Amino acid sequence: MFVSIRRGVGMRRWERALSAVERRLGTGEPPTRLEVAVARHPVRTGAVCGGVLWVAIVWALSGFGDAGVRLQTGLIGTGVGFLTWGACRLARRQQTSDERTGRAEEARRVAARKREAPLAPGAAVLLSLGWWVVSSAVFWVAGPLLDIPRTLPWAATYGALLTTVSVTGAWLRRRRPGDSG
Repeated sequence: MFVSIRRGVGMRRWERALSAVERRLGTGEPPTRLEVAVARHPVRTGAVCGGVLWVAIVWALSGFGDAGVRLQTGLIGTGVGFLTWGACRLARRQQTSDERTGRAEEARRVAARKREAPLAPGAAVLLSLGWWVVSSAVFWVAGPLLDIPRTLPWAATYGALLTTVSVTGAWLRRRRPGDSG
């Protein structure tokens, strides 16, 4: 009835389970520089996430003068910090395992091939539409701060302008001298 788990055995099972989930649901992309940096500094990441959350909740509740609110939100921040720390430790173990088994190198090769392949026209249109929607929403929310009218047509116009500039910039960056088209 009472089962003792030796240190390491349970963790290996946990790692195998998480690796199976990662292989099934993962993107297959190598980790970004930010993901690697966060995974290498789990204590700092947990402390920053917990501290920022603590300050944000206290500020939202206007509880800087109330010791009870500060204590409760401090406990919430500490809990989130520990969860973040644990997630970073598991991510580091996953990255180490991927390096050891060779999955990281394979993901790098696949990502390099994807970068070289041009974007399909339909995907490019959908990506541009997505940028337009997001930038329009940002202009609509930030309109009063930027002294522009907070109306949907103005936000859509500014969003279209920003999207056009960013798409053109990306196209010019990809285009090399000597390429035709």
